[in-house]
Amino acid sequence: MKRLFKPLPALLACMTLLAAAPSACADDLSSGLAADMKAPVQAADADSRGWLEKAASAGLAQAQLALGAMYYHGQLVSKDHAKARYWFEKAAGQGDMQAQFNMGLMCHKGQGGPQDYAKARYWFGKAAGQGDMQAQFNMGLMCQEGQGGPQDLAQARRWYEKAARQGQPDAQINLGWLWSKGQGGPQDYAQARHWYGKAAEKGLAKAQFYLGLMNQEGWGAPQDFQAARRWYGLAAAQGHALAQLRLGDLNAEGQGGPQDDAQARRWYEKAARQGDAEAQNQLGALHHEGRGGPQDFAQARRWFEKAAAQGDAQAQYNLGLMHAQGHGVPQNFAEARRWYEKAAAQGYAQAQRNLGALLVKGQGDPQDLTQARRWFEK
Repeated sequence: MKRLFKPLPALLACMTLLAAAPSACADDLSSGLAADMKAPVQAADADSRGWLEKAASAGLAQAQLALGAMYYHGQLVSKDHAKARYWFEKAAGQGDMQAQFNMGLMCHKGQGGPQDYAKARYWFGKAAGQGDMQAQFNMGLMCQEGQGGPQDLAQARRWYEKAARQGQPDAQINLGWLWSKGQGGPQDYAQARHWYGKAAEKGLAKAQFYLGLMNQEGWGAPQDFQAARRWYGLAAAQGHALAQLRLGDLNAEGQGGPQDDAQARRWYEKAARQGDAEAQNQLGALHHEGRGGPQDFAQARRWFEKAAAQGDAQAQYNLGLMHAQGHGVPQNFAEARRWYEKAAAQGYAQAQRNLGALLVKGQGDPQDLTQARRWFEK
């Protein structure tokens, strides 16, 4: 999400917070495999372990699964992933669904043998075909990412839906994402809302964030800032940085509730402390303007510098302004030019204009009308 300041004359800009079109982040999807090793009740003592070994050697799949789990966890035996994988594969080959899932995990992680995504996909597929919802989710993820075989978003959607219908919350989130983006099938915001809602009801912050986003933007239903604020609030309370950022926006703009700069500052700071560059920039702007608390140029500069170090063009522009105007620092046109150049190189129009003005006036470096014209023309 980019925030744009109002167009203002060169070197006379003020920092005004404006809402801008949000964009969801794909990296906020549920992207880790379901990875809880499955096993039945295991041996309680050495005698029962002995019977398990005999039964496993005789070909009993449940005993092979249990023995594999004993070696995997190191229960009554020394931990040995190679032996665990051996026994899981024996049981999996006989059609044991739990062993097939476990083999998928071990092949995916490279435990007890080489990492092999193709084999992981094969074994997860076997377990998924028998209805294991965690394996179905993992198959969806591997199809989506192209692990162990070709990327296939239609198959990813199919497997996510199977898991989602069994109540697997990460699958519900990822299925909602695919519907919202029209990946692997048609775009359908109503379906996206439906699946996000299922996961959000279980308390998953990611799903709550996406419902907030859909309500804020009016995707799949009329725009509803109150609902957006409510869903963002639930996710933000769980520490979701993007939800904290958006909740700060709604408070700063008075959307879906009263305008409250103190609350905006509070939520921006929570997201900023998690490293969110946009929140760091917005928090710096509130400190600079004295909104929601005392004006503090030192704090403004601190937060702008954190965001600028991450490449945030607005923060780089704001640092340029502070040095050009001498806000909290001695006026320094050379430093202003340095920050404007960083923002201008990213296409930030105000920085390009202000950089051009410095070059025309010869402030911070010798006058250079050719370079000034180049930046003005951008």
